[in-house]
Amino acid sequence: QAKVYNDFRDYRTENHAILGINVLFGENKIRDFIDDDKYDMLIYKAILNHNKLKIEDGLNEKELLHSKIIRDADKADNFRVKLEEEIENLLYMAKDLNEIENAVITEKIFNDYLQSKLIINEDRITSLDHWISYFAFIFDFNFSSGLKFIMEKDYINRNLDRIDYKNEDTKNKIEII
Repeated sequence: QAKVYNDFRDYRTENHAILGINVLFGENKIRDFIDDDKYDMLIYKAILNHNKLKIEDGLNEKELLHSKIIRDADKADNFRVKLEEEIENLLYMAKDLNEIENAVITEKIFNDYLQSKLIINEDRITSLDHWISYFAFIFDFNFSSGLKFIMEKDYINRNLDRIDYKNEDTKNKIEII
């Protein structure tokens, strides 16, 4: 995705799960990693489901397990990326850091977070709505080991502390989060 589009954001390019599947299976790159094709459908479905809001219905037990494993690994890595990447690159809808620091968190996003819900992309309005939506990933971990990893690395606090929130209501919401 970054190579083809010089961008890693699905909304501006195309779904990176589909891109990965096209490279692995469409270009037959999967054979560079594994000779036997007996796991192809398992790998295909795990990749396809790793970044969806919800895992598709109808998977068999093994497909579901591997989809959950890949989803958790991807979410854990997202917390690392959010810590390392420039805030302005992550919150691309804001024109600069000052706008991010003065942004608000809408009530819908805050309430969804408090109700332990994943945040739907279409509900995000402000740059901080986008920011909080990343942290809501914790509500969709399938295995306690992933949450333990996030807690051990203190990714939530370390990421939330990256921004100097100027709005008092926002500061209060961040403390609650």
